[in-house]
Amino acid sequence: MERYFASSAATGIPPSLRHLTAVVIARLNDEGRLLDANLGFWRMIGREPLPAGCLLDVEGCFVNPPLADLLRMASPPTPDAPLFAGLLTLGKPGTPCQSISVAIHREGRHLLLIGEHDIHDLERISTEVLQLNTELAEAQRRMKRQNSLLVQAKRELEDDIMQRQIAEAELKRRFNELSVLNAELKQTQQQLVQSEKLASIGQLAAGVAHEINNPIGFVHSNLGSLVEYFDQIGDVLECYREGETLLQSMADSHPECAAWLARMAAIKEDAELDYLKEDIPALLQESKDGIGRVKQIVADLKDFSRVDSAHQWEWVDLRAGLDSTLNIIRNEIKYRADVEKAYGDLPQIKCLPSQLNQVFMNLLVNAAQAMPEGRRGSITIACGAQADGVWVEIADTGAGITEEHQKKIFDPFFTTKPIGKGTGLGLSLSYGIVQKHGGRIEVTSEVGVGTTFRISLPIEPPEASGAAC
Repeated sequence: MERYFASSAATGIPPSLRHLTAVVIARLNDEGRLLDANLGFWRMIGREPLPAGCLLDVEGCFVNPPLADLLRMASPPTPDAPLFAGLLTLGKPGTPCQSISVAIHREGRHLLLIGEHDIHDLERISTEVLQLNTELAEAQRRMKRQNSLLVQAKRELEDDIMQRQIAEAELKRRFNELSVLNAELKQTQQQLVQSEKLASIGQLAAGVAHEINNPIGFVHSNLGSLVEYFDQIGDVLECYREGETLLQSMADSHPECAAWLARMAAIKEDAELDYLKEDIPALLQESKDGIGRVKQIVADLKDFSRVDSAHQWEWVDLRAGLDSTLNIIRNEIKYRADVEKAYGDLPQIKCLPSQLNQVFMNLLVNAAQAMPEGRRGSITIACGAQADGVWVEIADTGAGITEEHQKKIFDPFFTTKPIGKGTGLGLSLSYGIVQKHGGRIEVTSEVGVGTTFRISLPIEPPEASGAAC
């Protein structure tokens, strides 16, 4: 066949060989472009035949050895010897590869490829195909049986879904009934919790302030006495210093003076007397400053609670309430945020001070807790006068509140905090207190930017017009 084909190479593949599929014949130029091929070659590379004379780049179809290696091979030692003889693997990229036994000859600058399938390989492939057909038939039978089981399971599942839908409808009806009862219970409980919580906080704050105030008083007094005593001790020490100078002049004639002076020098060195004289007044001053701070906290605590006037309307300056509340909850804020004040001029308003302090405390604690973990934020407190009263704004740079949650933040028991971190009553109580004062509380927030609460209050709420001052 090789001789027959070689004699006709110049005129293309003979028609008698063009339609064979067991034989693979192809001619390529020195650039690796396909000049002509029979049906067997086209089947091998998984393409439809092109008309004779069409140039086609088939370099990617030569898997092993690559076409580039074949083109680089030198001429064979004898004209009749093949350039390459052996197993050639072909396949279009993305399709299964096939291997055939071939001989490749060089015709000037062209390559002539002649190969054929091994009859034993064809028989083996045929046997494998029959085995695969048998396995496919068995798989189809298994699939049919499984499909029958699936149909039965589907019927049972549909029955189960129907029963569940009936049960869910009944459960939903009962849930709606419970929701109505729960809403009524929440409203009653809210009023009870508000009253009890404010009363307990006020009593606790007043009791703590009273208990702390007594020991602070005598500690402050004792520190003042200690300062005076230390001044007197300083005078005595100075007198001893003068006596020591006098004894030094007598040490040469009185050995007992020299011994006493040496002992005194050792004691002064061990006691670090000069350091103590400088450090003790500083320590006493720091202690007095600390006691002063505690006294201020106690005063703020008493001002915050106002337990004696919890149900009496008073004329007050809200800035004092903001400052006392800040001092009380300083520990809640100082590790999370910096506080900035932007107070404007405020007229006094008639209100229940302890209840408004409770509102300020709730908003400030919430602002501090809104700061993302690991990032320190800021809280800005601003206030001012307006035509119909006063306003107070508490703004934070925290995580913000989603639009969905903004609609529910004043509902009783609604909270976005983890379990155990919040009761969901703080903002609800604050809303009720502001309404009781004839005011309004509004919120604006953006997720990732922060939240601002604005409280607007009248100078004298209608509810307080007939109340005792």
